[in-house]
Amino acid sequence: MRENSNELEELMREKKKQLDDIESEIKNKLDKSTNSKKMMANDLIQLKNYTIDNVNRQKNNDEEEFEGYAKKFKIKKPNLRNDQQIEIYGLYKQAREGDNIAEKPGILSGPTTRRKWVAWEA
Repeated sequence: MRENSNELEELMREKKKQLDDIESEIKNKLDKSTNSKKMMANDLIQLKNYTIDNVNRQKNNDEEEFEGYAKKFKIKKPNLRNDQQIEIYGLYKQAREGDNIAEKPGILSGPTTRRKWVAWEA
């Protein structure tokens, strides 16, 4: 149990670092962004903060709030690079489904499917 707790804490630190990097990049772009892009960036930051805060508290009533942020983010479709979109996908899958236990997709699955699997695995 202690080992799992340490692994979870390490995972949280890694994911927080990744999300902080994304947040920093978004904040740098805000200087040149329109209000609409600023709102999307704020929604992403809220999604990031929500994800980090709830890794240890996976309660049923929190799922609706998380899904609300995720839905807002998906609807607004922010203008992010492919690598950022894939990273967010991996974080979403980790938050919703936990560790990736799926078998690694084969070469015929296509590069996008493989990148998504790697992002979730990270």
